[in-house]
Amino acid sequence: MNSRQLLWTLALVSSTAFATGCVAHAQAGAIGDANAPVTFTSPPTLVEIESDVWVVQSHDHAVYYVSGFYWVNADGTWWRAQSYDEGWSRTDKSTVPSSIASRDHQAYVNYRGAATARTRPAPREHLASEPSPGRGRDNKDDKGGPPDHAAA
Repeated sequence: MNSRQLLWTLALVSSTAFATGCVAHAQAGAIGDANAPVTFTSPPTLVEIESDVWVVQSHDHAVYYVSGFYWVNADGTWWRAQSYDEGWSRTDKSTVPSSIASRDHQAYVNYRGAATARTRPAPREHLASEPSPGRGRDNKDDKGGPPDHAAA
């Protein structure tokens, strides 16, 4: 078969596959935007490292959750999102909470936390009506439910 016949055969096979609806489908095992600095294979767990500062447990980047936002420094660029799996955007260093801006981020790569550390499922999206985790609470066992004065 010469090169002209080979090209003709490939073109015919490609157009036939397209016309009959044969579509290749690839599925990645990650959750997130294509432009996201980090992705997750499942919903992450957060570990509290200090009041109102959480880090994603066992992840290959130090991903923080502070004041209702996820934060990550990827290759010197800060990123922020309200959900761990979408909406990541570059942000200026001046907007990064001081509680995480100057940390040794390498210390929180694949971080597990102490056996007694508080953990919680990572919220997918922070709603403006929800209090930030850890803020204004005295009870360490409080997992962020409604305030005591809320109607049942």
